[in-house]
Order: sequence, then structure tokens, then C-alpha cells
Amino acid sequence: MNNQAQVDLFKSRCRSSFDAVAQEYALKECIVCGGTYINPFKVRFKNPDIFIGFEGIHWGFGLLTTFGATKLSEPFTIEQAICYLDGLEKLRERDAHRTSGYQKILALDIDFITQNLSFFLEGGFKSVTSELNKTEVVLRKFYART
Repeated sequence: MNNQAQVDLFKSRCRSSFDAVAQEYALKECIVCGGTYINPFKVRFKNPDIFIGFEGIHWGFGLLTTFGATKLSEPFTIEQAICYLDGLEKLRERDAHRTSGYQKILALDIDFITQNLSFFLEGGFKSVTSELNKTEVVLRKFYART
């Protein structure tokens, strides 16, 4: 499979896996733009209030899921949200699947989003921003040991 075929497969899986959530929250896929290098393994959805992005890392093998309020400049990672809401033990369970490729992580991330996105929307991202940012320190220590 060539690189473009891998990119197309990655994006197709993200779109189809995320379709129900996108419809529920009226999220539309948006064009990903950036600096001099744009990762082709990237799909981003947004509405006026929130955005959710999926980015393939290591040529699409791994996955970085980010989300946040559309008006906030810095996104949060799914790892920050899991750490904040469910603790490090839940994060360890999720990370046990890291080596199995992005498909398993995508399914876990979408499941987490489905179950918890209303929490962030109802409480407002601004009210949890400082707490989510605090988890970054915990996560650095966590990943330093794994």
C-alpha cells in the first residue's frame, strides 16, 4: 500500500468511526491548514462551539486525539481528559492498546468522547481548563515511566 492509500484509509476510518458523534453534535469536517508542514494523517471536525481532531502519528500507526472549545487556542489531548475524569489507571488500560495500531485507540477515544463530551459542553471548557492543564504535569511523569 502506498502512502496516499494509507492516508486515505486513515481518514476514511476516522470519518466512518466518528460519523455518529459528528451527526449528534452537528460537527462538520474542516480543512486542516497550518505551517510549512501539514501532517496528511489528520482529520478535524468542528461546530461553532467545539472541535475534535484525529491525527495519525508515525505515518498513521499511532493516534493523537485532541478536542476543545472552538474559541480556545490550545487543544486538550484525550489523555488529559482521561486523566482528569477517570485517573491514571484508566489511562493505563487505554495505553495497553498503544502498540495495536490506531484503529483500537480510535475506537477507545471515540467511546470516551461519546460518553463524556456532554460533560465538557455543559460545564464549559473554560471552567476545566486549569484542571486539564494540571494533568499535563502528571502525564509527563506517567509517560516517563512507561
